[in-house]
Amino acid sequence: MLTNGMKHFMQVHVCCYKQYREVPCHFIGSVSFHFKEQLLKAAKELNINVGNIIKKPIDGLTKYHLKQEPD
Repeated sequence: MLTNGMKHFMQVHVCCYKQYREVPCHFIGSVSFHFKEQLLKAAKELNINVGNIIKKPIDGLTKYHLKQEPD
């Protein structure tokens, strides 16, 4: 049931783009992170190339902005 829901989400929100099979699709948030197995299964069925699956984007954003600060 969860895999079907994710597959439907991807059909509506990812497959609508012409090049969705050519570029990686990244997923952000705890639902994507905790149900990674189902997400990957749904993506595989739709030939979607999954990139990063990030639980908490704030960690990466913090690291990025700390690197940008002048010395």
